[in-house]
Amino acid sequence: MANIKSMLSVDGIKHFALKHTEKVVFGLVCLFVVLTLAGTQWSTYSKPPGLLEQKLDEADKLITNSTWNEEERAKFPPVEVDEQVEEMLVGITDSPYRWDAEFMYPPTGSDDPRREPEFVMVAAMKADAGRTILAQSTTVTPETEMSDAEPEPVETKPEDDLGLDDIASRPTARPEMAGDAANPYAGGDYYEEYSVSSDYDEMVVDYDAEMGGEYGSGMSLPSNVKGVPVRYVSVRGIFDLRKQVSNYSKALSIPEPEAEKLVRFMDFKLERQKADSSEGPWGDWEPVDIQVAMDYLNQTIDYDADVVSAGVRNPVITMPLPARLMGVWRNKVNHPSVKNFELSSEELEYEETLNRKILEEHLKNNKKIKQVAVQKGFNKVQLDTTSMQQEYLSETDTRQLNRVFETEFKGTSAEIRKKLIEKIKAQVSAAGNLVLFRYIDFDIEAGKAYRYRVSLVLSNPNYDVPIDQVVDPSVAQGAVRDTPFSEPSDVAVVSPDYAYFVRNVSPPRGISNEITNMEIFQWYDSGTMIKGNLSMEPGDYIGGMSKTHVLRPAEMTYEVEEDVEFKTDDLIVDALVINKLDYNLHKDLTLPKTLTRGDVGVVPEVLVVDSSGNLKILDKLSTEGTRVRYDEYYQAEKVPFNDLKDASKKMSEASGLDALLDGEDSAAMEMEMMMQMDAGPSRLRDRRRNPTRRQSSSSAE
Repeated sequence: MANIKSMLSVDGIKHFALKHTEKVVFGLVCLFVVLTLAGTQWSTYSKPPGLLEQKLDEADKLITNSTWNEEERAKFPPVEVDEQVEEMLVGITDSPYRWDAEFMYPPTGSDDPRREPEFVMVAAMKADAGRTILAQSTTVTPETEMSDAEPEPVETKPEDDLGLDDIASRPTARPEMAGDAANPYAGGDYYEEYSVSSDYDEMVVDYDAEMGGEYGSGMSLPSNVKGVPVRYVSVRGIFDLRKQVSNYSKALSIPEPEAEKLVRFMDFKLERQKADSSEGPWGDWEPVDIQVAMDYLNQTIDYDADVVSAGVRNPVITMPLPARLMGVWRNKVNHPSVKNFELSSEELEYEETLNRKILEEHLKNNKKIKQVAVQKGFNKVQLDTTSMQQEYLSETDTRQLNRVFETEFKGTSAEIRKKLIEKIKAQVSAAGNLVLFRYIDFDIEAGKAYRYRVSLVLSNPNYDVPIDQVVDPSVAQGAVRDTPFSEPSDVAVVSPDYAYFVRNVSPPRGISNEITNMEIFQWYDSGTMIKGNLSMEPGDYIGGMSKTHVLRPAEMTYEVEEDVEFKTDDLIVDALVINKLDYNLHKDLTLPKTLTRGDVGVVPEVLVVDSSGNLKILDKLSTEGTRVRYDEYYQAEKVPFNDLKDASKKMSEASGLDALLDGEDSAAMEMEMMMQMDAGPSRLRDRRRNPTRRQSSSSAE
């Protein structure tokens, strides 16, 4: 009895459990196995082994021989997954989810030797041609001399550069660095600093000083500004910065925040091909002379506000926009991949105000601007507004920003200001995903087709790294690395300087030949399009003198001018007009016997030879669509200036009435109207300098 009590005691139970638990568990496992085997039914496989293989073969044949009709196929259209993912990622940043502190030992393994990273090429290259009038300074800058040559379009047509952006109204808005011949890219690994002067807040043009306090008898450009008509091709592409950062992180065995700091743009290499038409044949790839664009930027009176947020711009590879006297920079300088970053007119004003406030704070606190020192690209002529905005927004709360914008935009509601501020912050914080490459080529010829490709120059993230930390010594050699050249861009076709269209052909009379009446559109020395109707005979060059309206935006005149010259390099060889059909030659047509010349229905034709010796046959009907496009452009170009049309004649006629009625001076009214126009010299009045333009090297330190 005592033994039983001792076994049931606490110590006894513990002793039993320690000594016999594994035996109990083993017994339970054996019991489970026995019961499982006892409940299993065993039988042989009655079918031959080859039957399974036979069924598999039959299934393969059914799949191979099956047909997918068009109706079913249409239910499942092909999807470009990469493009959809790219669109989903636009505007998305991982910054809110990054670690506040870096890992002491990166999870990628810092002991791995550094490799050469894979470099990303610029993607989705686009090119669009156009024409405009630039506001350029008459004073040649000491750095560069302007070229004496006057500068001159995926599938585009020659007339496609008749874009309405080039004639649209604007949205309402208000130093050399270190380097040597051995390494022209020196300076990319350090920062430069320079002081802010009050120039950023000055007026672009002091009209009161220029005009003695008044506009005077007419409104034209000040003496230090000239209107320069230009042809251009705007070239854009998208660089996937996030992918490049990821490639750096993997190759260098470092975390992405650290890798992001090593992606530095140093320069770009742009090449182009030229052809006589969009169909080719294409010439060799030749480097684009970047200095031509730099000349125009050095000579521009100001920069136009950029329509793309600073969040996707880069001071080295995103060209600023020289000031225009007519038209706007919008669709042709943006890119579909960053369409979400396009700024509205209100956002343009807010971003410019933000940039101006940043410079004001630097000047007020005697703080110097700090940005990466890069000698190439466009870094010398513009500020790194992305970095400036990121720094300022990180140090300024929303309430402070709201007070700044409330002072500047008193008529805007608090709700609208809040939304605009939030959008600006979101766009700036998204910097680091995509970067816009942009170049405007002014060195082009009329009537030619162009396509482009680009390679970016990046600093070598492994440059001068100790040999024992890289897989091969060559990885650490060379200060820079070139990305692969992009795929060729869309074709940009620059429209010729003239276009002509057959209106009618008069039959010969007596000793006179056929008379061809042509409607001619021509880009004039005013930078605008003129239109005229002229008559010519076979053997005549297409052109002549005519009386027509000429719009001169730089002088703010739109008047009829005598003896305006229309000039082409093409010549009329022959003209054909059929007065009457020979019924004997067309018996199968069963024509009525009463046909007159107007009822014949045969379109007159004109044979023309161009400057290259090519023959072409023109008629009124086949080119009517193109003629309408030219006429629409011609009319739209003149719309902002319609109030100026024949202004001198109107004022002359009205002056007599004013004297008789002792009324308001019509000339003063006309001048007030000119001042309110958003084109020509009026664009420069009361315009403050664009704060993103870099100040002269004399102010740099």
